[in-house]
Amino acid sequence: MIKLITDYSGIDDLDVMVYQSRVSKIHNNLIGEDTYSENLGWFDYPNTISEKEIEKIETYSEEIVKNSDVLIVIGTGGSYIGSRSVIEALKYNFYYQIYEDSKIPKIYFLGYNLSDSYVEDLLKVLENKEVSVNVISKSGSTIETVLAYTVIEEFMKKKYGDSYKDRVYITTSMTSGPLRELAIREGIKSLDIPNKIGGRYSVLTPVGLLAMAVSGINIRKVLKGASEQISLLESAELTENPAYLYAVMRNILYKNGKQIELLVTYEPKLRFFSEWWQQLFAESEGKDGKGLFPTYAFFSTDLHSLGQIIQDGKRNLFETVLMINESDSKVRIENIDEVFGRYSSLEGKNIGDINKMVFESTIAAHSENGIPNIILEVKRLDEERIGALIYFFLRAVSMSGILLGVNPFNQPGVEIYKRKLRERFK
Repeated sequence: MIKLITDYSGIDDLDVMVYQSRVSKIHNNLIGEDTYSENLGWFDYPNTISEKEIEKIETYSEEIVKNSDVLIVIGTGGSYIGSRSVIEALKYNFYYQIYEDSKIPKIYFLGYNLSDSYVEDLLKVLENKEVSVNVISKSGSTIETVLAYTVIEEFMKKKYGDSYKDRVYITTSMTSGPLRELAIREGIKSLDIPNKIGGRYSVLTPVGLLAMAVSGINIRKVLKGASEQISLLESAELTENPAYLYAVMRNILYKNGKQIELLVTYEPKLRFFSEWWQQLFAESEGKDGKGLFPTYAFFSTDLHSLGQIIQDGKRNLFETVLMINESDSKVRIENIDEVFGRYSSLEGKNIGDINKMVFESTIAAHSENGIPNIILEVKRLDEERIGALIYFFLRAVSMSGILLGVNPFNQPGVEIYKRKLRERFK
């Protein structure tokens, strides 16, 4: 489902194969769960999630769709960005505007910032709407999540009285934490976050799957795509495992002085997928004074802003291009006015065809000027392929982080600001 093209990377095959023995050792370690056993619940989860759990998610999603105009998803970091990335990628760019009268609830996200104006504006949107809430936190104590839920809970109590609890769905640790205690005490419906899966690795668990299902996405197909990717990435051989090859190439470019990895897409609907990718790699690798700085851009849009510095600026970055080859849209260029005669050869072509021409021209311009490019080519965006892409990057970042010499499953730096903030509560 995912084709890795390395022709424009500037990396020699011999430099890649030097890594083979290290990659094989790390692979066997991951398969055997020797060193990171407490963090590898995601590794085979698409294969091991129970039918009972899937049916529970589907039942809850059906309840939400039946009873709600709006679903509020409350969470931050991996608790919200994964589901949002998939929903945005697979739904039409103007889905709610096109299908104004759709039975599918609008999904709004809360708890990923502490902006009072954002919360206030959302509360205005909720007036005269039927609302359900999915609050997500593994620890159950993340400050942004707790405060957002407190505000929404008060809103729900005023709107629905004690029956508000029938419209709340808690996704949290299966064993402990304030949200687990709340679910038990108040009899609120809940879903479990597996103990051995961290936030940024949790998109293919109930953390991400409930909101996806509410949006009309077939979560079984998402899991199927991820499961098929597991089979495709069984080998430790770099010639057979593109996720590991991508990890190695990132490591080589990092050692060659590249400081920034720019994820480039040509689809605006991949904005939040790019944000999910950014969090995944930033939190997994940014430790001990190490790590590429992951960021993203959208072409052709950013060719008219960042394009200049990419082309002619400091040679400290490389591009990873996520290219979607096919689109369902067939918008054609017709009847170009003679004033625009220089573009007459484009008449009759699809917009998507021209987008591909921009991609090819940009790759040529950047690579010829010393900017390495790694291309990840996907035939089209659908449930199975988005599931495959997610799993591809999970496997890639685990290998990449360990090659870098860091633990890709923790995030100690994030805890520092939380500690500083708690000190201000005293």
